[in-house]
Amino acid sequence: MVTRFSRIDPRGYWEGDLILLVEKLVDNLNGVAAKLDADGGVTDTNYASLHALTANTGNAYTDTVTYTGYALGDLVTVLKNWYTSFNAICDKLAADGGVTGTTTYTSRKLTVQPDGSGSYIKKLGIQQGTTGTTTLGLVEWIDLAVDNFNSVLGELDHDSGVTDTNYSSLWAIEDVAVGNPSSSSSSSSSSQSSSSSSSSSRSSSSSSSSSSSSSSSSLSSSSSSSSSSSSSSSSSSESI
Repeated sequence: MVTRFSRIDPRGYWEGDLILLVEKLVDNLNGVAAKLDADGGVTDTNYASLHALTANTGNAYTDTVTYTGYALGDLVTVLKNWYTSFNAICDKLAADGGVTGTTTYTSRKLTVQPDGSGSYIKKLGIQQGTTGTTTLGLVEWIDLAVDNFNSVLGELDHDSGVTDTNYSSLWAIEDVAVGNPSSSSSSSSSSQSSSSSSSSSRSSSSSSSSSSSSSSSSLSSSSSSSSSSSSSSSSSSESI
């Protein structure tokens, strides 16, 4: 079970936490498929038979993607299969005679297929995070998958054609994946800029103080010169 202490970040994560989240994606998609089959308002009853996934993630002896280790190709295959099933369920909901919503479901489909053309998630290697690019890295892709999955559950809860209204409460996934860490670097940049501005201000203040000191010194010198001139004039008068 994913806990609130888990954190999947493009800059790093615990492998166990990552697999817990992937396992949750698989298990909850299967749970929703079975619930749709049993929902009185949904016409089709073959969501699970067509799109349920083989649960091979976790810590069972037969699992190929486990908390303690896995072959990268096996993980990518699980994500690819999840992508295929999720998108198919979105299309099936839009076409289901009993479901009212259409584009509200298809708009949640994922556009980047793991191990597909242009993907940064490949069986021979992955990019962990790709902040600043249009193609998603592993963590960002999972973050989007969780977001879109939860959005579909919310739509089902409010769909007038669907009988049950507890899809989200039963099957929503806690989003512990961090899709974009750029805000922290932006904050850091802002902090550095502020520090630089402060340093510049201190430098300006110091320069102003130095200028004031120099001006004071000049006035003192002028006063001394005036005093010397007065003394010389007095001496000359006495001599006469």
